[in-house]
Amino acid sequence: MLILFTKKIRIAIILSFSLSLLVSCPKKNEQAADIKFVQPEIKKQNTESFVEVQFKQLSTIIRFSASVEREIFKTIRTNLSPTMTQFEVLSTILDQNLGIKKNFGSVDCKLYKIKRSLKKIDFYKQCLSPESLIATIDFNQNKATIHFYTKEWAYAVGASVALAGKDRICDIQFSQSKLNKLSCEQTQLMLDQTTDIEELRLSEFIFDQSATDQVHVTGGFFKNLTEHRKLKLNIPFDGKIKIIEKELKVQDDFAEQKPVIIEAVKNKIQDIIKTEENNGEKNNNQENNQENSTENIENNQQGGQPTTTPETGR
Repeated sequence: MLILFTKKIRIAIILSFSLSLLVSCPKKNEQAADIKFVQPEIKKQNTESFVEVQFKQLSTIIRFSASVEREIFKTIRTNLSPTMTQFEVLSTILDQNLGIKKNFGSVDCKLYKIKRSLKKIDFYKQCLSPESLIATIDFNQNKATIHFYTKEWAYAVGASVALAGKDRICDIQFSQSKLNKLSCEQTQLMLDQTTDIEELRLSEFIFDQSATDQVHVTGGFFKNLTEHRKLKLNIPFDGKIKIIEKELKVQDDFAEQKPVIIEAVKNKIQDIIKTEENNGEKNNNQENNQENSTENIENNQQGGQPTTTPETGR
């Protein structure tokens, strides 16, 4: 009886264990069925490199600077409106490089190229061989320095400025695509050269968004390299525009004298003219001698007698 009882206990234990397995397995399967694989969302990365983004921002800054430059010139003189300013030319080159359809005005050359590096852009004019460097932009973070090589900008600043003017240097401060400050040295522009050479020379050319006077310009008007009128321009953020022009008194004895550079240029031109006249006379004498020699040869061949030349009389 005891043996039979123990067998029944063993069978009960085995059955209970198997039932526990049967009950627990479906729960595990149900939990496994609830688990789903969720693919993490992959954000689209900007394919543009940092250099490209910075290049686009700088192009926007130069475009706005071109508008500021033209408006300042128009404020100084309503008729002071060059076909294209220096900043407008650079802006057009940059926009064309970005694929923006933009045309040049009446300039001496419409074929340009740029060379880009991480922190510098070089601008080249390609209408003549070899190509010539007209400007460079050095930039770092939120600052940039633009160097205009004045001798290559005759169509924008005038022949007299391109011949004797200094290079124009401009500093720019910006945040992303917003211009904060523009400051230029040696801003020069030829006004007239019909009778006298008249130029506008600006020692200060400043646009500052945070300043009380957003535009501050100082300089003067020059005639035959002599300053005859001072200029000061202030444009506040809110208020009236102030333009002050002060006529300068020039001593009569100095006014009657020719500036040294102009006199030297005139003397140089007269020397060139005299040289050309002398060369012309020499060429005429050589031609006359050749004609006389030809006549003598022909006479000798026809008559067999020597003839005298006008120079020797022999």
